[in-house]
Amino acid sequence: MSKQEQARASKNYSELLYKTFNPLKACSVFLQDFSKSKDKAQKQAILNRLKDYLRIRKQLSLHYEIARILEAQLREYTSYDYGEGYFYQSCRPIHITGFRNTEARIAGMQLEKYVAGKTVLDIGTNAGFLAIEIAPMCNKIEGFDINPYLIEVANCVKNFLKCDNVEFWAGTFEEFNREQSYEVVLSFANHSTYDHNTRQSTDDYFQKCCRYVSNEGLLLFESHLPSYETQEQLKHVLECLKKYFTIEASYALTRGTRGDQGRTFAICRKR
Repeated sequence: MSKQEQARASKNYSELLYKTFNPLKACSVFLQDFSKSKDKAQKQAILNRLKDYLRIRKQLSLHYEIARILEAQLREYTSYDYGEGYFYQSCRPIHITGFRNTEARIAGMQLEKYVAGKTVLDIGTNAGFLAIEIAPMCNKIEGFDINPYLIEVANCVKNFLKCDNVEFWAGTFEEFNREQSYEVVLSFANHSTYDHNTRQSTDDYFQKCCRYVSNEGLLLFESHLPSYETQEQLKHVLECLKKYFTIEASYALTRGTRGDQGRTFAICRKR
Protein backbone atom coordinates (compact mmCIF):
# COMPACT_ATOMS: atom_id res chain seq x y z
CA MET A 1 0.00 0.00 0.00
CA SER A 2 1.50 3.34 -1.05
CA LYS A 3 1.62 6.38 1.24
CA GLN A 4 -1.17 8.00 -0.80
CA GLU A 5 -3.30 4.86 -0.52
CA GLN A 6 -2.60 4.74 3.19
CA ALA A 7 -3.75 8.33 3.58
CA ARG A 8 -6.97 7.66 1.68
CA ALA A 9 -7.70 4.44 3.57
CA SER A 10 -6.60 5.52 7.03
CA LYS A 11 -9.03 6.16 9.82
CA ASN A 12 -8.73 9.09 12.20
CA TYR A 13 -7.64 6.92 15.10
CA SER A 14 -7.40 10.01 17.30
CA GLU A 15 -11.14 10.73 17.12
CA LEU A 16 -12.22 7.11 16.78
CA LEU A 17 -10.23 5.53 19.62
CA TYR A 18 -7.91 7.91 21.46
CA LYS A 19 -10.45 10.56 22.41
CA THR A 20 -12.28 7.97 24.54
CA PHE A 21 -10.65 4.73 25.65
CA ASN A 22 -12.44 1.78 24.01
CA PRO A 23 -10.35 -1.43 23.98
CA LEU A 24 -12.99 -3.66 22.38
CA LYS A 25 -13.51 -1.25 19.51
CA ALA A 26 -9.74 -0.82 19.18
CA CYS A 27 -9.25 -4.58 18.81
CA SER A 28 -11.89 -4.69 16.09
CA VAL A 29 -10.59 -1.65 14.19
CA PHE A 30 -6.89 -2.53 14.33
CA LEU A 31 -7.44 -6.17 13.40
CA GLN A 32 -9.60 -5.14 10.44
CA ASP A 33 -6.83 -2.82 9.28
CA PHE A 34 -4.29 -5.59 9.82
CA SER A 35 -6.25 -7.95 7.60
CA LYS A 36 -6.52 -5.33 4.83
CA SER A 37 -2.83 -4.45 4.76
CA LYS A 38 -0.59 -6.40 2.39
CA ASP A 39 2.67 -4.92 3.67
CA LYS A 40 4.54 -6.89 6.36
CA ALA A 41 6.02 -3.80 8.03
CA GLN A 42 2.65 -2.04 8.12
CA LYS A 43 1.07 -5.15 9.64
CA GLN A 44 3.70 -5.16 12.38
CA ALA A 45 3.13 -1.45 13.05
CA ILE A 46 -0.63 -2.09 13.47
CA LEU A 47 0.02 -4.96 15.89
CA ASN A 48 2.46 -2.77 17.86
CA ARG A 49 -0.20 -0.08 18.08
CA LEU A 50 -2.89 -2.48 19.26
CA LYS A 51 -0.61 -3.90 21.97
CA ASP A 52 0.25 -0.40 23.19
CA TYR A 53 -3.35 0.83 23.08
CA LEU A 54 -4.38 -1.69 25.71
CA ARG A 55 -1.83 -0.19 28.16
CA ILE A 56 -2.33 3.58 27.80
CA ARG A 57 -5.55 4.38 29.63
CA LYS A 58 -3.81 6.67 32.14
CA GLN A 59 -1.95 8.44 29.32
CA LEU A 60 -4.84 8.76 26.90
CA SER A 61 -4.62 12.55 26.50
CA LEU A 62 -0.97 12.30 25.44
CA HIS A 63 -1.66 9.48 22.97
CA TYR A 64 -4.62 11.40 21.55
CA GLU A 65 -2.28 14.30 20.81
CA ILE A 66 0.35 11.97 19.33
CA ALA A 67 -2.25 10.21 17.15
CA ARG A 68 -3.36 13.55 15.69
CA ILE A 69 0.26 14.39 14.81
CA LEU A 70 0.73 11.00 13.11
CA GLU A 71 -2.43 11.57 11.08
CA ALA A 72 -1.17 14.98 9.95
CA GLN A 73 2.15 13.39 9.00
CA LEU A 74 0.38 10.76 6.91
CA ARG A 75 -1.60 13.43 5.05
CA GLU A 76 1.10 16.06 4.62
CA TYR A 77 4.64 14.62 4.86
CA THR A 78 5.80 13.33 1.49
CA SER A 79 9.04 11.64 2.55
CA TYR A 80 9.53 8.07 3.76
CA ASP A 81 7.83 7.13 7.05
CA TYR A 82 10.21 4.92 9.05
CA GLY A 83 7.38 3.99 11.44
CA GLU A 84 4.95 2.83 8.73
CA GLY A 85 2.12 4.85 10.29
CA TYR A 86 3.22 4.28 13.89
CA PHE A 87 6.72 4.44 15.43
CA TYR A 88 10.25 3.43 14.47
CA GLN A 89 11.56 3.75 18.05
CA SER A 90 10.07 2.37 21.24
CA CYS A 91 9.45 4.46 24.37
CA ARG A 92 8.85 2.43 27.51
CA PRO A 93 7.72 5.31 29.81
CA ILE A 94 4.70 6.00 27.58
CA HIS A 95 4.08 2.42 26.39
CA ILE A 96 5.11 2.74 22.75
CA THR A 97 6.47 -0.25 20.84
CA GLY A 98 8.62 0.53 17.80
CA PHE A 99 10.45 -1.40 15.13
CA ARG A 100 13.57 -0.75 17.22
CA ASN A 101 13.88 -1.42 20.95
CA THR A 102 15.22 1.70 22.68
CA GLU A 103 15.95 0.01 26.02
CA ALA A 104 17.86 -2.82 24.35
CA ARG A 105 19.87 -0.35 22.30
CA ILE A 106 20.81 1.67 25.38
CA ALA A 107 21.91 -1.49 27.19
CA GLY A 108 23.69 -3.03 24.20
CA MET A 109 25.66 0.14 23.52
CA GLN A 110 26.30 0.75 27.24
CA LEU A 111 25.26 4.34 26.66
CA GLU A 112 25.15 5.31 30.32
CA LYS A 113 28.90 4.66 30.49
CA TYR A 114 29.55 7.23 27.76
CA VAL A 115 26.88 9.92 28.27
CA ALA A 116 26.72 10.18 32.08
CA GLY A 117 26.97 13.84 33.04
CA LYS A 118 27.86 14.87 29.47
CA THR A 119 26.46 17.29 26.88
CA VAL A 120 25.09 15.19 24.02
CA LEU A 121 23.93 15.78 20.44
CA ASP A 122 21.63 13.22 18.79
CA ILE A 123 21.80 13.50 14.99
CA GLY A 124 18.58 12.36 13.32
CA THR A 125 16.75 11.85 16.61
CA ASN A 126 13.55 10.54 14.93
CA ALA A 127 10.77 10.94 17.55
CA GLY A 128 13.39 11.61 20.23
CA PHE A 129 12.57 8.53 22.27
CA LEU A 130 16.17 7.38 22.72
CA ALA A 131 17.22 10.91 23.68
CA ILE A 132 14.36 11.11 26.19
CA GLU A 133 15.25 7.77 27.78
CA ILE A 134 18.92 8.66 28.25
CA ALA A 135 18.20 12.25 29.34
CA PRO A 136 18.34 11.39 33.08
CA MET A 137 21.90 10.15 32.51
CA CYS A 138 23.08 13.30 30.66
CA ASN A 139 23.85 16.83 31.70
CA LYS A 140 21.98 18.05 28.61
CA ILE A 141 20.93 16.43 25.35
CA GLU A 142 19.84 18.05 22.10
CA GLY A 143 18.35 16.29 19.10
CA PHE A 144 17.08 17.22 15.67
CA ASP A 145 15.39 15.48 12.77
CA ILE A 146 14.34 16.37 9.23
CA ASN A 147 10.75 15.25 9.95
CA PRO A 148 8.93 18.12 11.74
CA TYR A 149 6.03 15.88 12.75
CA LEU A 150 8.33 13.55 14.67
CA ILE A 151 9.90 16.55 16.39
CA GLU A 152 6.41 17.67 17.39
CA VAL A 153 5.86 14.21 18.91
CA ALA A 154 9.24 14.43 20.66
CA ASN A 155 8.36 17.75 22.26
CA CYS A 156 4.93 16.47 23.36
CA VAL A 157 6.53 13.49 25.08
CA LYS A 158 9.35 15.58 26.54
CA ASN A 159 6.85 17.98 28.10
CA PHE A 160 4.61 15.17 29.34
CA LEU A 161 7.55 13.46 31.08
CA LYS A 162 8.98 16.81 32.28
CA CYS A 163 12.41 16.27 30.72
CA ASP A 164 13.94 19.67 31.44
CA ASN A 165 17.41 18.95 30.05
CA VAL A 166 16.27 18.02 26.52
CA GLU A 167 15.92 20.27 23.47
CA PHE A 168 14.49 19.22 20.10
CA TRP A 169 14.18 21.04 16.81
CA ALA A 170 13.43 20.24 13.17
CA GLY A 171 16.19 20.53 10.59
CA THR A 172 18.87 18.74 8.59
CA PHE A 173 22.50 18.12 9.47
CA GLU A 174 23.50 19.96 6.30
CA GLU A 175 21.76 23.08 7.70
CA PHE A 176 22.99 22.54 11.25
CA ASN A 177 25.09 25.51 12.41
CA ARG A 178 25.78 26.12 16.07
CA GLU A 179 28.63 27.68 17.96
CA GLN A 180 29.01 25.11 20.73
CA SER A 181 30.52 21.66 20.67
CA TYR A 182 29.33 18.55 22.53
CA GLU A 183 31.15 16.04 24.67
CA VAL A 184 29.32 13.18 22.94
CA VAL A 185 27.73 13.08 19.48
CA LEU A 186 25.39 10.22 18.57
CA SER A 187 25.52 9.14 14.93
CA PHE A 188 23.09 6.24 14.83
CA ALA A 189 22.62 5.12 11.19
CA ASN A 190 22.56 8.70 9.94
CA HIS A 191 25.76 8.83 7.87
CA SER A 192 23.41 7.92 4.99
CA THR A 193 19.66 7.50 5.08
CA TYR A 194 17.11 5.12 3.58
CA ASP A 195 14.88 8.05 2.58
CA HIS A 196 17.77 9.49 0.47
CA ASN A 197 17.40 12.90 2.12
CA THR A 198 21.09 12.96 3.07
CA ARG A 199 22.80 15.30 0.62
CA GLN A 200 26.40 15.44 1.90
CA SER A 201 29.08 12.86 1.18
CA THR A 202 30.13 10.39 3.87
CA ASP A 203 33.44 12.21 4.26
CA ASP A 204 31.70 15.59 4.61
CA TYR A 205 29.35 14.06 7.16
CA PHE A 206 32.12 12.84 9.49
CA GLN A 207 34.14 16.02 9.00
CA LYS A 208 31.12 17.99 10.24
CA CYS A 209 30.61 15.55 13.12
CA CYS A 210 34.23 16.18 14.12
CA ARG A 211 33.57 19.91 14.15
CA TYR A 212 30.88 19.48 16.79
CA VAL A 213 32.69 16.99 19.03
CA SER A 214 34.65 18.76 21.76
CA ASN A 215 38.38 18.13 22.18
CA GLU A 216 38.87 14.56 23.42
CA GLY A 217 35.12 14.03 23.02
CA LEU A 218 33.37 10.97 21.60
CA LEU A 219 31.42 10.09 18.50
CA LEU A 220 29.25 7.01 19.08
CA PHE A 221 28.59 5.39 15.71
CA GLU A 222 26.01 2.81 14.63
CA SER A 223 25.92 1.31 11.14
CA HIS A 224 22.92 0.32 9.11
CA LEU A 225 21.74 -3.29 9.03
CA PRO A 226 24.09 -5.59 7.06
CA SER A 227 21.21 -6.31 4.67
CA TYR A 228 21.18 -2.60 3.72
CA GLU A 229 24.86 -1.66 4.14
CA THR A 230 27.24 -4.33 2.85
CA GLN A 231 30.60 -5.09 4.43
CA GLU A 232 32.31 -3.34 1.52
CA GLN A 233 30.15 -0.25 1.99
CA LEU A 234 30.71 -0.27 5.75
CA LYS A 235 34.47 -0.55 5.19
CA HIS A 236 34.34 2.65 3.12
CA VAL A 237 32.24 4.39 5.81
CA LEU A 238 34.73 3.46 8.53
CA GLU A 239 37.66 4.61 6.41
CA CYS A 240 36.02 8.04 6.16
CA LEU A 241 35.29 8.06 9.89
CA LYS A 242 38.92 7.23 10.75
CA LYS A 243 40.16 10.38 9.03
CA TYR A 244 38.72 12.37 11.94
CA PHE A 245 38.35 9.89 14.82
CA THR A 246 40.25 7.03 16.42
CA ILE A 247 38.07 3.95 16.86
CA GLU A 248 38.68 2.81 20.44
CA ALA A 249 36.36 -0.20 20.26
CA SER A 250 33.74 -1.71 17.97
CA TYR A 251 31.45 -4.72 18.01
CA ALA A 252 28.27 -6.14 16.49
CA LEU A 253 25.07 -5.44 18.41
CA THR A 254 23.13 -8.51 19.52
CA ARG A 255 20.26 -7.14 21.64
CA GLY A 256 16.82 -5.94 20.67
CA THR A 257 14.74 -6.61 17.58
CA ARG A 258 15.84 -7.86 14.18
CA GLY A 259 16.06 -4.19 13.25
CA ASP A 260 18.67 -3.71 15.97
CA GLN A 261 20.80 -6.85 15.74
CA GLY A 262 23.87 -7.20 13.54
CA ARG A 263 24.66 -3.51 13.26
CA THR A 264 28.20 -2.39 14.01
CA PHE A 265 28.64 -0.07 17.00
CA ALA A 266 31.86 1.92 17.44
CA ILE A 267 33.23 4.19 20.16
CA CYS A 268 35.28 6.86 18.42
CA ARG A 269 37.56 9.46 20.02
CA LYS A 270 38.18 12.79 18.28
CA ARG A 271 41.73 13.03 16.98
